[in-house]
Amino acid sequence: MKRWLLVLCMVLGFSVSAQAQERWDVYEAMQAEETLQQYDGGRYIENGVIVICVTDVDAVRPFAATLTGDAAQWVRFQLVTYTMEELERAMRILSEREDRDYWVNVSVKENGLVCSSTGTFSTEEREKILAATDVKRIYFQEHVTVSVDQPVTLISYTGKVGQDYWMKEQGEKIFLSEPLLSWEDTVLLPLRQTAAILNPDLQLTWVEAEQKIEAKTPQAQVELWVGKDTMTVNAVPDIPMQKAPMVKDGVCYVTVEDLAVIARVPQSRCQYEKGTQTVTLLAEERK
Repeated sequence: MKRWLLVLCMVLGFSVSAQAQERWDVYEAMQAEETLQQYDGGRYIENGVIVICVTDVDAVRPFAATLTGDAAQWVRFQLVTYTMEELERAMRILSEREDRDYWVNVSVKENGLVCSSTGTFSTEEREKILAATDVKRIYFQEHVTVSVDQPVTLISYTGKVGQDYWMKEQGEKIFLSEPLLSWEDTVLLPLRQTAAILNPDLQLTWVEAEQKIEAKTPQAQVELWVGKDTMTVNAVPDIPMQKAPMVKDGVCYVTVEDLAVIARVPQSRCQYEKGTQTVTLLAEERK
């Protein structure tokens, strides 16, 4: 209790202009709150309010009572059926099934699973999926269009720490607004321009109020925050990052390892050679 009051006093000491950062300070403090863990149904921000989903509202009332002042206005508790642990376990069960061509995402906001398919789901199949997961809140998406796999030609792009360009394998220079930066045993890459090389279908959106970057493709969504060393992938929160995103001169930087996750490409296509401080990207050739 005392720990929470101390955190909230520190949080509430900032000015009104820093309200977005304050919300995230409160949010991160909640991540470590043991009272919530066994009832945690996920959390998200909506209209500037942190919505905490729990499976037992009465059990978290003592925790809720520690929220005072402005912090109490930023938090809303929502009763849900399933914990995130239960949903993630059900997602793994479905992801391991080999008898159908579909994929599964966790939907935190709706406290359920989204099961998508290029075709349809028969009544029998829906019943089998429900029985296998023991989760009744499953949203079935049918006739979802996906690209057909074609032979892929990979083009290499190389860059070095301190350089402000990528060298395409044909000898063409792709200039950057800022150079590649060194950081401990790896390198930081300008996110927007580098991600555009790896995955032209990736759409990046900057949300100023939350200091958040949304990275979307037709099949996936990643959310990451400046100064926060975890990301949300397909609505699954707290995926560890090598380093929290950093902003320098208006440009967002991420590590090589994190870039692969954000751009939704295999890790093997983003390599860093420490000895020569050289980054090699392998991107699909687009016709």
